[in-house]
Amino acid sequence: MDFLFRRRALESSVLTGLALGVFLTFSMSYPDLTLARGIGPVSYSDAAAKALPAVVNVAIEKRSRPRRGHGRLFEPFFDRGNSRGERAEQGVGSGVLVGDGYILTNNHVIEGASRVVVTLNDGRALSAKVVGADAKSDVGLLRVDEKNLPSIEWGDSRKLKIADVVLAIGNPFGVGQTVTMGIVSAKGRTNVDIVDYEDFIQTDAAINPGNSGGALVDATGKLVGINTAIYSRSGGSQGIGFAIPVAMARPIMEAIKKNGVVERGYLGVVIQDVSRGMLKALKLSSTRGALVSDVQEGSPAESAGLRHGDVVVEVDGKEIKDTQSLRNEVALVPPGTRVRVVVMRDGAREGFSITVGRLGGPVVKKRKPKKSSGHALRGISVSAVPSGLARDNGLRDGVGVLVKELVSKSPAARQGLRAGDIILEINRERLRQPDDFYSAAEDAGKEALLRIVRRGNVLYWIVRSK
Repeated sequence: MDFLFRRRALESSVLTGLALGVFLTFSMSYPDLTLARGIGPVSYSDAAAKALPAVVNVAIEKRSRPRRGHGRLFEPFFDRGNSRGERAEQGVGSGVLVGDGYILTNNHVIEGASRVVVTLNDGRALSAKVVGADAKSDVGLLRVDEKNLPSIEWGDSRKLKIADVVLAIGNPFGVGQTVTMGIVSAKGRTNVDIVDYEDFIQTDAAINPGNSGGALVDATGKLVGINTAIYSRSGGSQGIGFAIPVAMARPIMEAIKKNGVVERGYLGVVIQDVSRGMLKALKLSSTRGALVSDVQEGSPAESAGLRHGDVVVEVDGKEIKDTQSLRNEVALVPPGTRVRVVVMRDGAREGFSITVGRLGGPVVKKRKPKKSSGHALRGISVSAVPSGLARDNGLRDGVGVLVKELVSKSPAARQGLRAGDIILEINRERLRQPDDFYSAAEDAGKEALLRIVRRGNVLYWIVRSK
């Protein structure tokens, strides 16, 4: 009994020592955070005090004709004035001083501004000029001619984790500088349909109209994002806000500082996400990556040896999760830069060295079916592709076959194939005439991976027999 008592006392002292060690480690790591009862930070006043002087109010004037608002995500910034003719507009947003008089903000805050005035945390009002802006990412850059201004410390948005505490600082509704607190709800948010290049930090920290262009900072007061938009049905915060991560905003800002515009990198590939249904056909174990459905003739990708059917999984050591991830990574590479691109091809990893080009705009390049076999492509009638239609879709004559008819209850019709689609391949086998289609369809069995052209877009499509 005495032995058991001594053992429990020893265990208790060990646990107490471990707890004290954790407490001291945390305290040394975050000396600027107030701790209460050893249970963690309860005040972020030091972090806010560190960032607040660098966050400014941005007021603009412009003249324009009546227009619609930004929609459910971009809540209106501007007083709409009269509903007829040209009118004066005024808008209020926020910005962040990042050094040498430069102020990072949103494009939609300063778009079309004829006059910009920024008000500092100490009350000074300064005239600012627009250095440049990038509508595709919603990044804008201002500059004021004033010395000895405060500036924010850069953080690393890539190191943020889900549930990390963040503070949103801005000027909501023009009431004055305000700090709200929340957590990182999600990272890498895409397909939000705000801008062309999306990789948003999602947070539940309240971001209201007027906060746009303001700072999203971490628990130590370092800048990790530029507040951009909210999802709202009421016009106010509903706990879903979006910020541009500094890992994206900063290189775009540097490009604007250097050239006044953003020149984006370009590979020359048409891409799509990998679905689970494609894994077996593409010899993949995961849906991560971007599937190359077409390679533009004469593009950097073609010169380097990329092919349709490749799945890009890495660019210069950075993992590619999906199509948006690849677009974002390549877009941030300065044209003329050489990068290493890793792809999955026939189940194996292959690396390619590619000199990234300059983005100048996307260029994309009758026998009846046999009765009754159970293959996945039964019920499809095809013909040769007319020359005019081939040219309209960027194809050479004699490439692919045109879907003329589908039996309404056939597997292909049920799974989304349409009359008018052009089928280029079945299970990686190229088609040049209708006979090729029917032969390959018979051999396809219960599942077929098609490569098709639909309205100029090249896509992979899975059809299964059911």
